Amino acid sequence: MSSKRAMKPSWELDPERLRKAVLRRIERSSEIQADLAFSAIPALFEHYAGRCEALFELAARPLEGQQRAHFRNLLGQALKTGFEASAHAKVVLRVRSDPAPRQTISYEIGIQTREIADVYATWLRTPDSPYFGAHADAKVLHVARELRDPNARALDIGAGTGRNALPLAKLGLTVDAVELTPGFVEKLRDAAAAADLRVNAIEGDAFDPELALPPGEYALVVASEVASSHLRDGDDLREFLEFAASKLKPGGVLVCNVFIARAGYSPDLAVRQAAPSVLSTIFSDADLAQAQSGLPLSLVSDESCLEFEKAHLPGEAWPPTAWFESWASGNNLFDLTGVGPCELRWLVYRKT
Repeated sequence: MSSKRAMKPSWELDPERLRKAVLRRIERSSEIQADLAFSAIPALFEHYAGRCEALFELAARPLEGQQRAHFRNLLGQALKTGFEASAHAKVVLRVRSDPAPRQTISYEIGIQTREIADVYATWLRTPDSPYFGAHADAKVLHVARELRDPNARALDIGAGTGRNALPLAKLGLTVDAVELTPGFVEKLRDAAAAADLRVNAIEGDAFDPELALPPGEYALVVASEVASSHLRDGDDLREFLEFAASKLKPGGVLVCNVFIARAGYSPDLAVRQAAPSVLSTIFSDADLAQAQSGLPLSLVSDESCLEFEKAHLPGEAWPPTAWFESWASGNNLFDLTGVGPCELRWLVYRKT
């Protein structure tokens, strides 16, 4: 008879370890169906990767090793492609657990592209109509009155439904009003016709050469909430100022508003890439100086948009919209209750 004693198995009896073991098994039978859409901002890659990977972990199917590397490569490509396509593009992650008894997961990464005209088209249906307010910008009318030219011709870029174009025409100017969104153009044409005003409503992109806007003929170029919302970087700002200078006649005036970083603040790459997606493109003083360098434009004034409008709009017209004060303070970009590191400013240039 063997002298060796039979070895008893080592049973796992610890309640906490057993509980965790059960949870691991049960979680593998969980299911997930989720769509996650986020702005295509390449500089936020690590932030987005963490959010996406959390979905896989939630379904107890974390990505590891080569799977994780492959996913991150696809995500990076989608962010880059979407960002290049549009400031309003979104990357969409669709996650689905595979049918039982499989304990795997499937996913797709796609790009949802929207242009600004598509964004604005949805605003036509908002209950807060007119979405951009009903009153003209005080700064625009102030500059227009100083022209003192009964035959002046004005170009309103991004005219919307005519918030500035119609009052400019009432002052006696002949206005070419360019707007991308068809629904806005229709409203503008109807309003101009009803009031018998000299407003030529043009559907399209003002920077499209096919529109053939005449060079050197405008006494006034207005771009309210255009450079601030639709330009993406310093190169775009340079092209915008070149375009405006080419359309102005000598002595003509450009009025535009842009978000300027406050003294001491330098926006990083993530902020610069994110800003256009929330219609708040931010520039530094150095960006402005570089953009206007060598152009026949002389800066006449640089003022806080918020302060000027509050001081000069009629009492019943303030605030112009429910969102204006927050937006003009940079809070579309920075979710703050206090003062943010940028502000919307009126810039007035004269063509030399």
